[in-house]
Amino acid sequence: MLFLGETAALLTAACWACTSILFGFVVRHLGAFRLNLIRVTLAAVMLGGLALLLFGTGWLVAARPRDLLVLSISGWVGLTLGDWAYFQSLHLLGPRLGTLFITLSPPLTVLLGIFVLHEHPGWRELAGMTLTIVGVAWVVLERPTDGTPRGHRIRGTACGILGSVGQAVALVMSKAGMSPNGGTAGGIAPLPAAAVRMFAAMVATFALAAVTRRVTESINPGRDRRVIAAMVGATILGPGIGIWLSLVAVQRTQVGIASTLISAVPVLVLPIVVFVQKERVSPRAVFGAVVAVAGVAMLFLRGR
Repeated sequence: MLFLGETAALLTAACWACTSILFGFVVRHLGAFRLNLIRVTLAAVMLGGLALLLFGTGWLVAARPRDLLVLSISGWVGLTLGDWAYFQSLHLLGPRLGTLFITLSPPLTVLLGIFVLHEHPGWRELAGMTLTIVGVAWVVLERPTDGTPRGHRIRGTACGILGSVGQAVALVMSKAGMSPNGGTAGGIAPLPAAAVRMFAAMVATFALAAVTRRVTESINPGRDRRVIAAMVGATILGPGIGIWLSLVAVQRTQVGIASTLISAVPVLVLPIVVFVQKERVSPRAVFGAVVAVAGVAMLFLRGR
């Protein structure tokens, strides 16, 4: 399918745009660590069940130990450490500033892709990525009016940077651990790969909870039905469908392009806050969205 990787990356961004709103609500009630533990557990069960149903167990027997190890480390770096840092940033800074640091991931991913995967983007790809990053940054760099305390800004910034580094490293390692052809001639396909990453993240997060003696506390989602419903819905869209699509994206196109399109989350959040949350969006945000869409168009039209 033409532009399968790019389409999967945009669908990933759409899923994560929805989950950023839902998780932004949940994290205020549960905290970053508890949120991360519950969501990776739910997602591991969901993805593991789908992988078993659609692929059986043959892929696991045939998988190279090296690939399983690389995907597991990718899960630890991206889903245990990186996502915890991202949720902490959302908690401290709010969605507007918290999502800013997503724009740091594409250039880091491009650099890692050059040195690790030997992918070398052409000038059209670089121009499209630059436009997308500038447009997204223009949206999220708009001056906030929420009066976030300075201490929260410092800690939230550190967590946001850590989350972006984790995402970049995890995407590159995910591609290195998968089959380049969809798993049809050896290697691991995106869905089983997503299940491996999520299961590894679940084990690592439970280990952290056990060390800090927080297992019982952390697996309790509370009794607020709104929080539970938001958690389940966000888990299905984000670490479930979204992670699967993100691996399809990095498998089918260059990791830098995939990361850039995925980083359009803050732009895709705009229509949600306008039509669902009835928030007003400034002309600056609209202009930034247009620039980002122009960059996305360049990435899709680069081969024509």
